[in-house]
Amino acid sequence: MNLPVVLLLCLIASAFDPPPQLSDGQGPAEIDVLKLSWDRQVPPPLGWDRPDYNSSDHNPAGARSRRRGSTQERKPIYVYSMKIKNRGSRTITGVAWEYLVLDAGNNQEIGQHTFWSLAKIKADKSVTLEGKSPSPPSSVVSATAVEKDGHSPFLDRAVIKCVMYADGTYWKNPKGGDDDCVRLNTEAHRKQ
Repeated sequence: MNLPVVLLLCLIASAFDPPPQLSDGQGPAEIDVLKLSWDRQVPPPLGWDRPDYNSSDHNPAGARSRRRGSTQERKPIYVYSMKIKNRGSRTITGVAWEYLVLDAGNNQEIGQHTFWSLAKIKADKSVTLEGKSPSPPSSVVSATAVEKDGHSPFLDRAVIKCVMYADGTYWKNPKGGDDDCVRLNTEAHRKQ
C-alpha cells in the first residue's frame, strides 16, 4: 500500500470514537424523574410571521376541508417532556430515555416513544428534556380506562436507557442493549 492510502485510512479510523465506556453501578439511582408530560402542538401556517400575512387568506371562514397534501394542511406534533434532577456528583451531558404510556384501566403498555437528549446537567441541578414525535401517546384507548378517568385515560412512565457523562463514561440500563448509548454518542458528535 502506498503512503497516501495508509494516511487516509488512519484519518478515517481516527474520526470514529471507540464504543462508549460504561460505568458500573452509577446511573438512574443518581437521577430523579420529577415530572412527565406531553403536549399536542399544531405548527402555525407558513408565513404567519410575515407583515403581510392575512389569516383569512389561509383559513377562510366556512372553508371546506382541505385536500390531502395541501400546503395548508398542518399536522400536529407531540412534545414529550421529562424533568430530571442530577443527584450525582458527575455532570451529565446526555440521556437516552423512553416515554411509556400505560392504559389506566389495566396498566398495559400501549405506547412507547424513545428519545436521545443532549443537555449539560451539573450536580444537584434539574433540567427538562424534550422529545418531539409525529405520533400521539397512543392510538388505542380502552373503555375501562375512559370509565376510570375520562379526562386522562393514560398513565405515564419514564425509563432511563443510557446516561452519558462529561468524563466520557456511560451508564447503561441493564435491561437494554448498547444501541441507546451508541446512538447517544452519535447524536453528541453530530452536534459538535
